[in-house]
Amino acid sequence: MSITKWLFHLFLTVLVSGKSFGTVPTPPNFDDPSTIFQFLSSADDLPEITIVTDVGQLLENRKTQNLQVAKLALGNGKSTLSFEVSLQVSGTFRRRVCDFPPLSLQFKEEDLAMRGFGVYNKLMLVTHCLDGKLSGNGNVLKEFLAYRIYEVLSPNAYRARLVRLNYIDQKGSQKKMKRYGILIESRAEMAARLGGTPCECYNVPDSSVSPEEENKMALFQYLIGNEDWHLPAVRNVDLLRKADDKVIPIPYNFDFSGLVNASYAVPSPDLQLRSVTDRHFMGFTPDPKILVRTIALFQEKKTTIYNLVRELKQLESAERERILAYFDAFYRELPSVDFLPQSIDIYHQRLN
Repeated sequence: MSITKWLFHLFLTVLVSGKSFGTVPTPPNFDDPSTIFQFLSSADDLPEITIVTDVGQLLENRKTQNLQVAKLALGNGKSTLSFEVSLQVSGTFRRRVCDFPPLSLQFKEEDLAMRGFGVYNKLMLVTHCLDGKLSGNGNVLKEFLAYRIYEVLSPNAYRARLVRLNYIDQKGSQKKMKRYGILIESRAEMAARLGGTPCECYNVPDSSVSPEEENKMALFQYLIGNEDWHLPAVRNVDLLRKADDKVIPIPYNFDFSGLVNASYAVPSPDLQLRSVTDRHFMGFTPDPKILVRTIALFQEKKTTIYNLVRELKQLESAERERILAYFDAFYRELPSVDFLPQSIDIYHQRLN
């Protein structure tokens, strides 16, 4: 069957079934599937997304901001919806080095409104990056773990969902690909959900940042071995201003972490680290009482965090064991706080 006939039958089947234009009641809050992200998040199993577009053109335009039309079929295990969307290559480093770079998906607002969804019409999609199925999928699964761990540690986090992806070249010149991906809510949706305002505040004073949330975020980055972030420069962290005027850091992009240990990642030359898996604490010097509460939180959530690793069966068992051993090293070091920018003696003096 030609690719044109296949597409015709795909969307005709969805249309006839009534799923494509099935209405979702407009809900009053974020507890219902009021956004396209929540629709996919309501799946009992992994949501499935089929993307039909000119794959060759998409990859050729990776260095541009060009928008490219695509057909999407989105399934949450209960119903399937089809959309025409605009794709755009995203990211800075990954668009240069990835065989298949990350994407942003932009929906037409009128299409979402017709189906009863809210105004948030953008989603971020972390793709497999590397052509090798094992390595590409493995990196996605490990980065997804990082997002899920931070959701366990803080309510002030991006929501991320693991999805199954089918990439189909509309010209039929490229093979169909099946990969995992990470779907992430938009910055606007995250801010609305958390009741804050996105803040483009570079070099924000330390006193304006929530010390509890900063310490929590910095210790999380230390747990996963990620130095590829910088709060003053707002690199790989979004800032959200809350009603109390405090700024909350929201981290993202974890492919350079020791947890993921991607083949293309390199240790920070500025920090003189030998390996991507080396850890370096990059947070503010914390108030001792805040640090005590943060450490207690990490100890309290340890079992949950370890279970997230163990239960991710799509990831090879050897990698799950490596990650658990990597986290073991963090938890052995945690009580001593030797990783802090101040010595343990000064820490104890301030604590007392």
